[in-house]
Amino acid sequence: MDSHPILNAVEQLVNAARLAKVPIVYSRGERPKHQAERALGLDMWGPGLAHPSITDDDVAIAASLAPHADDFVIEKVRVSAFYETPLPALLQKLGRKQLWVCGVFAHHGVMVSSVEAFMRNYKVQLIADAVADYSEDDHWMALRYIAQTCGQIQTLQLALNALRSEPH
Repeated sequence: MDSHPILNAVEQLVNAARLAKVPIVYSRGERPKHQAERALGLDMWGPGLAHPSITDDDVAIAASLAPHADDFVIEKVRVSAFYETPLPALLQKLGRKQLWVCGVFAHHGVMVSSVEAFMRNYKVQLIADAVADYSEDDHWMALRYIAQTCGQIQTLQLALNALRSEPH
């Protein structure tokens, strides 16, 4: 899947959220320091971000999406952005009850984090055209699953309209 439309969509969403004074929280996979940290993930998917061919540039947040000083970056040790991270405490401190979710990979971290957000009583808004995956089948499976179990699916345009109407 071509990443440029996804990057463009996420950039638009992030910029609109900043204008509306909505906090921006990034989550990204932390590179394991030891193979044992992969736990069962090693059996399922191999070395992941610890693979020798993966570079720091491969795991960096795209330059066009670089976090600003008042943004937050959560380093994930597992698939969910909630698992053993400061995210729950951060969201409580920020007083957030709704999450606008975008990014990669839809059927993996995005979906699992959305399910866990729902279980923690957060309203999940998944931006369908601001998520990507390994394949179109994986992408659509994640959208269907989230819509059926834990969140609302929105288009980028609907999300932008909602953010533009947010009180500043």
